[in-house]
Amino acid sequence: MMVSMTGFGAGRAASRAGVAEVEVRSVNSRYLDIRVNLPRELAGLEGTIRERVKERVTRGQVTVQVAVSPARKAEAYVLDENVLARAAAQLRRAARVADVSGEITMDTLLRIPGVIRSEEPILHAPALGALVCAALERALNRLLAARRREGVVLTRDLMRRARRVGREFERVARVAPRVVARVKRRLAQRIDEMAKECGVETDRARLAIECGLAADRVDITEELTRARSHLEQLEAALRGEESAGRRIDFLLQELFREATTAGNKANCAEIANHVVTIKEELEKMREQAQNIE
Repeated sequence: MMVSMTGFGAGRAASRAGVAEVEVRSVNSRYLDIRVNLPRELAGLEGTIRERVKERVTRGQVTVQVAVSPARKAEAYVLDENVLARAAAQLRRAARVADVSGEITMDTLLRIPGVIRSEEPILHAPALGALVCAALERALNRLLAARRREGVVLTRDLMRRARRVGREFERVARVAPRVVARVKRRLAQRIDEMAKECGVETDRARLAIECGLAADRVDITEELTRARSHLEQLEAALRGEESAGRRIDFLLQELFREATTAGNKANCAEIANHVVTIKEELEKMREQAQNIE
C-alpha cells in the first residue's frame, strides 16, 4: 500500500503525575528528518522519541511537539509558618518602637506577602516521561492512519494517470508505422525524381538500403517497448504492499525520457500531440509522487 509522507496525529496521556500531549506532523522530504521539541526538563527523552519514530516512519520530515502539565497537590495553597512567625515578631517589635498599642490580628498577618503562597507543581521526570511515550504512540498511530488514507487517494490518482499515459503511448504506437511508411515512400519518390532528372535508372538495391536507413532513424519501436515495460513496473509498484516512492519517481523519469526520444525521432505532428499529453500527465504524476513514502 502506498503511504503519503504528509499527515498529522495527536495523542494524550494522563495519570496522577500529570498530563502529556504530543503532536506529530510530517511533510515530504527526500530522507527521514526528525525534529523533536521537548520541555527542557525532559530533554533526555529525545533519543527515545527519535527511535520510536524511526520504527514507524521511513521517509519524510517529522516534527514532534511535546507539552506536559505536572499534577498539582490537593492543597493548592500552603501556610509558611516561618514567615508567619517572623512577621508577627516584627509587628510586635514595631509596635514597641513606635510606642503604640493595638492587637495583631490574624487578618493582618495573612495579608503579609509570603505568609500564604500557592504551591508549585512538582515535575516528576520519569513518570511524565512514561506519559510522553504513551501519548507519542497514540499520536504516531493517528499520523500513520492519516498517511495511509492520503496514500490511498494518491494511488488512485496515479493509477488513473498511468492508464491515460499508457493509452497515449498506444496511440503513438498506432501512428508510428504510418510515419515509417511515409518516410520510405517520400524518400523513394525523391530518389526516383532525381534519377529521372539525371536521366539514369534508379538503383533499386541502393534505394532499399537508403529507405531502410531512413526508416531506422524514425523507428520508435524500442522506445515504445521500454515505455510499456516501465508502465507495467509502475503499476506493479503502485499495487505493491510496500512504499516505493523513489522507484516510482525513477520510473516516471524514464517514461518522460522515452516520450521525449520518441517525439524527437518520429518528427510527426500527430505523435508530438500525444507526447505533449504524456508529458503533462507525467509532470502531474511526479508532483504527486513527491508525497509518497
